[in-house]
Amino acid sequence: VHIYLPPAYPMRPPIAFVRLGAPNMYLKENHAHVGQDGQVYLHYLHEWRPHSHNLIELVVAMSSVFSNDPPVFTKRQTSEAAAVQASVVQSQTPAPPSYDDSSIQDAITASMQQAEIDEQRRLEREREEEQQARDARERAEAEAAAKRAEEEERARTAQEAYDAQALAKTRENVRIKMVHHLEQCARDTKVSIQNDMRDQRRLSNGTDILNSQLAQLESFKETLESQIETVNVATTDIEEWLQEANASESSADQEKKIQIDDLCKPTTPVYNQMLELSAENASLTDALYFLDKALARGNVELTTHLKYVRKLSKQQFMIRAHLVKIGQLLKEQRYN
Repeated sequence: VHIYLPPAYPMRPPIAFVRLGAPNMYLKENHAHVGQDGQVYLHYLHEWRPHSHNLIELVVAMSSVFSNDPPVFTKRQTSEAAAVQASVVQSQTPAPPSYDDSSIQDAITASMQQAEIDEQRRLEREREEEQQARDARERAEAEAAAKRAEEEERARTAQEAYDAQALAKTRENVRIKMVHHLEQCARDTKVSIQNDMRDQRRLSNGTDILNSQLAQLESFKETLESQIETVNVATTDIEEWLQEANASESSADQEKKIQIDDLCKPTTPVYNQMLELSAENASLTDALYFLDKALARGNVELTTHLKYVRKLSKQQFMIRAHLVKIGQLLKEQRYN
């Protein structure tokens, strides 16, 4: 295997060729990694990176691949082919010189001429091989450059497609986010406006209520002022009357004062009975009231309270029933 390093190495991958080392060696046709011209094609060369790939790993990769699938094979030569090859070699070998001086000199001259011819042929073959190798290398470099250009074009196209797709996706995501944000802002604004309008209606209703209440209070104030004025006039009249009464009372005879019990005298015994029963009923009501207050303050026990309440209530019931009976009798007498 011959390995050629291009001028741009290591930025560009090396170029490898499989060379035949013997006449009976041949390249295998349709090999997966070797072309008909002997150039080696490997994933390692296709994925060449100047910072992570080197010649040692390339040799190891070729050794691994060619050990599993050799790119060359040999054929055994038949006896006739061997004889032909031997005759060709014998024909190219100069005849053995004779032992006289002239023949020796001629043989030496012929041998030197033959050597020069062979050397020229060898140089010509080497130049031809170098030219062929150079042409093959140039073709390989041209093919590699074309492949790299094609791969770079595919990579650029793929990158542009990927960038365009990523840009379109980004635009779509931005559009979706903007639409979502605007919709959310619209909803929030709508809710805020509705709340503001509701608060405005409440404030308006509250203003109307306050105005009506203020009007009512103004009217009530005017009514109270008029009533206060009436009360003041009546108070003035009462004070004047009291002053006149006090003056008349001071001038009257102290012995002729009227007793409080004589202020109200019944005209009949029935009315007298009704007055006494009414007074007793009122006194029982007061007694029941003060019993309740004593129970609330804890001055009497519950049993004592219930005992006297039952007693007084029964007595009050009888008095009220008596008053009702007297009232019915007086009503019948009045209509009769």
